[in-house]
Amino acid sequence: MKRLDSIFAVFVLMLVSFACVPAKQYEEMSQHYEQMNEANKSLSGENDDLTTKVSEQESEISAMQRAVTNLEDDTVRLSQRYKRLLHNYNSTKKINDDLMDQLQNALTGNDQDTQDLLNQLQSYQNDLQAREDALSSAESALVAKRTELEKAVTELEKAQKEIEARNKRILEMEEMLAQKDKLMKDLKERVMSALEGYQDNGLNVHMKDGMLYVSLDEQLLFKSGSWTVDPRGQEAIRELGKVLAQNKDIQITIEGHTDNVPYNGSGALKDNWDLSVKRATTIVKILLENKNIEPSRITAAGRGEYVPLASNSTTEDRQKNRRTEIILMPNMKDLMNALNGVE
Repeated sequence: MKRLDSIFAVFVLMLVSFACVPAKQYEEMSQHYEQMNEANKSLSGENDDLTTKVSEQESEISAMQRAVTNLEDDTVRLSQRYKRLLHNYNSTKKINDDLMDQLQNALTGNDQDTQDLLNQLQSYQNDLQAREDALSSAESALVAKRTELEKAVTELEKAQKEIEARNKRILEMEEMLAQKDKLMKDLKERVMSALEGYQDNGLNVHMKDGMLYVSLDEQLLFKSGSWTVDPRGQEAIRELGKVLAQNKDIQITIEGHTDNVPYNGSGALKDNWDLSVKRATTIVKILLENKNIEPSRITAAGRGEYVPLASNSTTEDRQKNRRTEIILMPNMKDLMNALNGVE
């Protein structure tokens, strides 16, 4: 289940138009990005809560099973006591009936014998009444205990069905997550194979938070301050496009990054943020030369200087920060539907 924390991170990126996004509008996209981040945390928390709830319900079911067992034992004991009381009552009633017969016969005889029989009869009638009261009380207790047992059994069966349904849903999600894991591992192998000739020229492929990152240094793609892609960089992007065209369930996000040195160009671009967005959309257009890639799969974003890999304090650090990242993630629609079905 812990794998959900990393896999659910793929939800934090949204599909938007791949048109160039000005810096002013990018703030809104950043806010939405943060909202999606919160949604991801909420989904992870929901999964943790579900796991905790299943564990707690299993404990409750164990307690209910023990209670049912105790109720069954109590019911058996009450049933046995009721049978004994019924037997004693019947025995006492028979004696009482016999004494009544004897009394009828003795009424014509000696007065003392008659009085003795009356006293004995009264004693047995008192005992019979006491036994009848005890029998009635035991019968009521037995009926109440059986009702309580039936209710407990019904609640236990309901709880067992609920936990079975939750466990089934969790297994379904884990199976989908395993499929997504395999999809991303296979994709990484295909991407690395397609880009094998470029990995010593400023290209790096790695997994992070369930997503595949293809990171391209500035030296492979752009000259300083430019958004025109170097011919060798174009070759690498087109090779990647061939792989992406064959994996239609993969969503694509292109992020442009710069260092913190102010942009000194002229024209429509005003700052590093504009430059990073323009570089991202330039790569989008190269990918879309492949007609088998749907534009709706692509998000183009500029991150400017605000997500650095290094401190920008040295030439080497600034070079690391000037990069473009192509982020590949699986389509998690099925998993989201499964999550929405979990109560």
